[in-house]
Amino acid sequence: VSEDYVSAGIKAEARMRELLDDAGLTERSWSEVTDDGYRATVSVTDMATERTQNLQIRLLEINLAIYWSKGGKERSITLKTNKVVNKQI
Repeated sequence: VSEDYVSAGIKAEARMRELLDDAGLTERSWSEVTDDGYRATVSVTDMATERTQNLQIRLLEINLAIYWSKGGKERSITLKTNKVVNKQI
């Protein structure tokens, strides 16, 4: 079981790095399935909009959950982080 969590954690960390490298990341939610059967849900939301309204930046919260089934049970791991991006003019 622990190797399943390690594998899912590696997948989640790699996907999170891709999301953080995406310069065009915007507020939205979606689901996807990997080639090796993991299911992922991603949500990107604006945070602290009142505190950043007069600044040229936005603060995004990124939630990534990876799901897989093992032994008839659904398991998951969730990563959460923030990203500062420039406001689109």
